[in-house]
Amino acid sequence: MNKKILSGTALLFIAILYLAFILAVNLGLTGVRADLTENKLYTMSDGTKSILKGIDEPINIYFYYSEKLTKKIPHIRNYASRVEEILEEYERYAGGKINLKVIDPEPYSEEEDKAAEFGLQAIPLTPETNIYMGIAATNAVDDLETIGFLQPENERFLEYELSKMIHTLAHPEKPVVGVVSSLPIFGRIDPRTGKNIDSWGVYQFLQQLFDMRLIDTGFTEIDEDIDTLMIIHPKNMSEESQYAIDQFVLKGGRVLLFVDAHSDIEVAVPGNQMQDRLSDKSSSLEKLMTAWGVKQEPEMVLADKTYALPVSVSYQNRPKAHLTVLGFEGEALNSEEAITRELNNINIAHSAVLSSIEGATTTLTPLIISSKISGTLPTQQVKFTVDPSQLLDSFQPLDKQHVAAYRISGNAKSAFTKPVNNHEGTPEHITQSLQPINVIVVGDSDMLHDRMWARVQQMFGETQFIPIAHNASFVINAVEQLAGSTDLISIRSRGTYSRPFELVQELRFNAEERFRKKEQELVNQLDVAKAKIEEIQKTRDQSSSMLFTPEQEQAIKQYRKEREETRKELRVVRHQLDKDIENLGILLKWIDILVVPALVAIFGIVVAVVRSNRRYKKYKG
Repeated sequence: MNKKILSGTALLFIAILYLAFILAVNLGLTGVRADLTENKLYTMSDGTKSILKGIDEPINIYFYYSEKLTKKIPHIRNYASRVEEILEEYERYAGGKINLKVIDPEPYSEEEDKAAEFGLQAIPLTPETNIYMGIAATNAVDDLETIGFLQPENERFLEYELSKMIHTLAHPEKPVVGVVSSLPIFGRIDPRTGKNIDSWGVYQFLQQLFDMRLIDTGFTEIDEDIDTLMIIHPKNMSEESQYAIDQFVLKGGRVLLFVDAHSDIEVAVPGNQMQDRLSDKSSSLEKLMTAWGVKQEPEMVLADKTYALPVSVSYQNRPKAHLTVLGFEGEALNSEEAITRELNNINIAHSAVLSSIEGATTTLTPLIISSKISGTLPTQQVKFTVDPSQLLDSFQPLDKQHVAAYRISGNAKSAFTKPVNNHEGTPEHITQSLQPINVIVVGDSDMLHDRMWARVQQMFGETQFIPIAHNASFVINAVEQLAGSTDLISIRSRGTYSRPFELVQELRFNAEERFRKKEQELVNQLDVAKAKIEEIQKTRDQSSSMLFTPEQEQAIKQYRKEREETRKELRVVRHQLDKDIENLGILLKWIDILVVPALVAIFGIVVAVVRSNRRYKKYKG
């Protein structure tokens, strides 16, 4: 009886699942799914959902993908399929405010011409044909945003790039960026000649992308329409100004801060070279930085032997590596962060050393990191050293990495217990951040100057900047991310879709480890045999011309035999290196070929037997 009840219940359960599936399909619920991946690869970030809900006017997205031409390029096809799935998710969540069109631009077609008109990148497949895999998007007033070519290696940033594109089209007005600087980044008049000196290249590029507002260094309040504040080399900033920044950040304002351990760009003290040399050219906002969870090493400069750049001391001498003039590249730039992921190199001079404060409530993400062959040097020593090679004499690497730039997020408290002076009459003193703060702190301000990142030349009356480093791109990326919506900043980088077989990796690692140990053991045996042969050759009887004694000849033969056997054994060890991997592969093949189909067949047989028994009992009854 119990068996009958159990069988009937199982069949009823299967029937209910089947009916639920049919209803779901017929009712158009095919989009319902569960994301069981470890890193939630198919789950859209809350920030993206918020951006999509905030779209007022329809946005058209055109996904140009050469589907027919890439039939024999599986990794491109697989990635294109994932891109299309994500775009469909965007269309679904946007509630009719996104119109998605997937287009296959065949050679010499109008679609290919349109892709080229949008500025999408064509990748040559043959001398006659190009493939496309890019995205163009337009809004109601025909503003255009594009991703020229979707590179599979940048897949983890795809959601961020798509959301940034949509946010830009949904909010086409330029963000307002306030600039406070004690350096002449916006140009000045040369006191010696009376002529105008152009603004720095970085500032000129920022003016093209943002609504830049200059703020006097003695400010006591920040206009409400300013989204992001860019603070450059803040020397001797008043308490009132610092309080204004503090409250601005706690209310949700964003800050890009450039402090310095020693500025080479600071305007010299006129008429007194020694006074200029002795003057303090460092900057910091210690009180605010402490509240944000970051501290600046006082009177110390970051030094790094790995990234030291050659600097010319005089015309007569060759350039020499300078421990505090650094060209960060490769692993020094955080590839997991959108700000630095596509940058090749950043040049910095005499950077401050930044570190996180223990127990801080904020999260500090390094953007620019030194090598392990790095340390610190006293600012005064760097300031008065003419020959860079002299710094090497006192340099002591600390065998750890140091940070030259941080991105700071999370909740923070005010650096002030009460309003200061001119702010006594303000509505309310904010003691805790109303939302997670967004601040970027860079330990160098010299990096903004043209000479640190570009060759400047005049062409047809216009100034041309030829980049030798990605300093300008770093600043633009940082301002762009900060000036974007909070939702955009919060979007995480997706994990990788390429998932290695962890068991295979473990087996390979163990096999290689055994191989290395055995190999080293056998190599040592070879070295011993070789040394013994050389010893015999040195101690032979010189009086017997070039002949060895019988005992020596026998010993040499024995050691040579041992050497050959050792070499043979070493070859066997090399040959066996992948044995575990091969065995695992065979096992997996048998599981795929026999075990899984067998389980399905057994399940089918059980179901058939149960049904047969029911029919038989019904017939008998």
